[in-house]
Amino acid sequence: MAWFYENLELIVGGIFATGVAMHFSTRWLERQNYLELRAEYEHALRHTRETRGDPAAVVRQTELYRAFMRSSFPGWFDGFGRCLRLWLEFCAVFTLVAFFFKGPIMHGEEEYAKKQARAAAAEKVTNTRLAKAGPAQR
Repeated sequence: MAWFYENLELIVGGIFATGVAMHFSTRWLERQNYLELRAEYEHALRHTRETRGDPAAVVRQTELYRAFMRSSFPGWFDGFGRCLRLWLEFCAVFTLVAFFFKGPIMHGEEEYAKKQARAAAAEKVTNTRLAKAGPAQR
């Protein structure tokens, strides 16, 4: 458990970097979805022209036109401040929880070390007494 607290800043930094990476991967997916919607709209527009106003093609083109006009091409840093704030809050809560649990954990490790030291001292005393007693008195 000591390893955890020795490397706590690396762990928190990793959590924060993961949050930033998730933001940019989400933005990449949103950009891909926008480009696919644009391609579908352009295809529907060409299909409507080729069919010379087929009612089904016009309806499909109109639906895609509405969806396309309501959407916008997302930038890489749209909502980046909210993302940073969210992950900084998460890292702060994680750190506070880790420090809260550090007290009982460290206390338990100290108790264990004291018991080990007492057991080693008792064994050393017993071995010393046996060595002084000699083989005949054992």
